[in-house]
Parts: sequence; structure tokens; C-alpha cells
Amino acid sequence: ATLRFDLTGCGDNGGKPRIGSHERDALDIRAAVLHVRERLHRNVLGLFGVGEGGTAVLSYTARFGDVTNVVTLSARTEQSNWLERSLTWTQLDTLQKNGEIEWSYPNLIGGGMRSLVATRADMNAKLDLTGLASCKSCHLLTLHGSLDDEVPVSNAHTLQQLAKGCASHELRIIPGVGHLWDGKEEKLAYAISEWLWRKTRVESGDGGECAGALERSDLKPSGFNIFVDDLSEQVKEIHAAARMNLPSMPDDDDDDDE
Repeated sequence: ATLRFDLTGCGDNGGKPRIGSHERDALDIRAAVLHVRERLHRNVLGLFGVGEGGTAVLSYTARFGDVTNVVTLSARTEQSNWLERSLTWTQLDTLQKNGEIEWSYPNLIGGGMRSLVATRADMNAKLDLTGLASCKSCHLLTLHGSLDDEVPVSNAHTLQQLAKGCASHELRIIPGVGHLWDGKEEKLAYAISEWLWRKTRVESGDGGECAGALERSDLKPSGFNIFVDDLSEQVKEIHAAARMNLPSMPDDDDDDDE
């Protein structure tokens, strides 16, 4: 099963969307993880975030580091002045005078326009992911499109350096894919499910006979997911399909080398 939710200021959730809300996003995820554990009495198997959701997942992991499996898709990890480069001179002047500005920009997923509030503090917001170096029990999977012009692929390589202290980190740059992954949803689902299956099989120590189920209602990844409980035997079929779709997958015999 999966728990999906909107971060504060996103989707149907309340609050104002902000630039550089990494700390707030991490606390949102913390509340969701604790809800699953303490109110639903279920095990949190892993975290999955897309774009801004991926950055939020990494912020959470760097701060708390208590969820073993973490998957990010097209996540931003580098500090950059992209906000400053996105605003006009008039908008920048208004921002400096008033301390904040409401900024509208195209919504890449779903179309239309999206509005958020940018402040002077946002211009200097820092994304601190140095805590990943001490997450010795965390396994990371980073997926990024080679043609992503919204979040350059260099962000994925930066994460590779930051995650050197993690238990494991797999980086997969998918050729010919942009930021939205349109038409690649099925291959993406296979890649994530196969990786998660391998990691939970190693953790359970039972040769892959994990209890529970990971169910998908669709192939389109949402902005954020929390995977709950373990995978079932049906993932063996996913595992086989993944090898056909992703021939670079390691063989079973290679698992012991991880």
C-alpha cells in the first residue's frame, strides 16, 4: 500500500507555496511517517518523491535518516540562483522593496499556471543535504532523465557525491528522457519496484518471500509517496519484466556483492 499526500502549499493542501521550503517539507513528511507508525501501526518501507517532492524526501532523510529505502525522481540537489534568473528586473526590484512577491509560472504537470510567494530570504535559502553522509542504514535510488532541462542532470551527480556515506546508492540516468517522463511511466514503475524488491529481500533475509503488498492504482507517479509494509510474491513478475525492459539490471548472483 502507499500513502500519498500533498506538501504544505501544494495541490489540495492548505498554506502558501514557497520557494526554499525544505525545512517545512521535511517536517510535513515527518508528520506523515509518524502517523503511519503510531496511528496506523504499520511499517514504513520507503519514501518516493518526484521533483520538489524528491528534494523534500532528501531533506527528510538528511535530517532524520530513519527510513531505509529512498527513491528520488528528477530531484533538485544543487544550490543555484534559478529564482533570480527566472524573475524579471521589475519583479526583482519589487522583491527587494517589499520583501516578497507573488510569482506565477507554468505548471509543468497538469498545465495552467502555478503561483507561489518568494521572499528575500528565499533568495538565500540553503538546501543542506550534508546529513546524508551519516545515513549509514539508508539505501538510495536516484532516477534522472538525460534531457531534463528543468532540473539538470548535474543534480543527480551531486547527490551521488553527497550519498557516499549511505548503505548503498544507485544512480540511473535514463537516455532521451526529459523532466516529465511522459510515455515512460511503465518502465519507471518497473525500475522502482525491482529496486525496492531487491532491497527488501536483502533486509528480510528470507530470499525474497516478503509479506504484504505494494499496490499501484495507476502508472503515473505522484509527487510524493510513502511505501507501507512489504512486497508480496507478485513482484517476482515485476522483477522478470524489469530485466526485459532494463537489461542493465544486475543478476541475482550480483546481489550479494552490494
